[in-house]
Amino acid sequence: MVGPQVVTLGPSAAVFSGPVVVIRWATEKVPPGRCADSSLSWRGRIGRPAQGRKNHRVRRLPAASRDCDNYFFAWCVPYIHVIKPSQVAAGASALIAETVRRIPDDSVNPLVKNYHWGDFTKGLFEAKEQNYETVILADHDGHITEGPGFNVFAVIDGGLVTSGHGVLGGISRQTVLEIAAVQGLAVDIRAMPKAEFLAADEIFISTSGGGVIPLLNVNQTIFGNGAPGAITTAIRETYWQWMMDPDYRTEINYPS
Repeated sequence: MVGPQVVTLGPSAAVFSGPVVVIRWATEKVPPGRCADSSLSWRGRIGRPAQGRKNHRVRRLPAASRDCDNYFFAWCVPYIHVIKPSQVAAGASALIAETVRRIPDDSVNPLVKNYHWGDFTKGLFEAKEQNYETVILADHDGHITEGPGFNVFAVIDGGLVTSGHGVLGGISRQTVLEIAAVQGLAVDIRAMPKAEFLAADEIFISTSGGGVIPLLNVNQTIFGNGAPGAITTAIRETYWQWMMDPDYRTEINYPS
């Protein structure tokens, strides 16, 4: 366990209130019958490296019980790329699933980080069986939402279009929106039909597990003649410049 500190979780955790318990490794168990007198907590930003561990990031899971007060469980796991860097360099691909749709907002609200991945998992099986790196889910009306661990952007007529429903408002998504504002790009947050999405000039995803990643092949539609487009490239370069900027990062002194 880590010592008592202040917890900083961001808007996606606004619905949660209560004590926080941090599990340092996935194998560490919380003693049964733990009560609400614990003051253990963790200070950090979700998606950033876990304190004292290189190439790890913090995961978190709200836990509720009828018989005692709520707790907030968090643990750190090895850093995982949503799409392997080697695949990104070769040209990443994605499939818009046909066998499954994004679970409706009124069933599981995606604005709250959750581990309901039944739809994503089924979609990933479909995509992998057809040799795509990842999957994108549409909703029941055929509008593009998001993928497992990432948000989706389309470049249309020189501006960005991204869904405003059926998605988690990720930290990297917000960073892309801020970059777009700095670069003077118009942003349209709205429902986006599959046909419009596939007719876009460029497609990219945003994720803490890899940053801004261009997709060059979606459903066998090739974007940018098989090369990242100019707008995606500019956003991607700025993203990594900001990542290295001392104003946007906190260095961690790892034990030698």
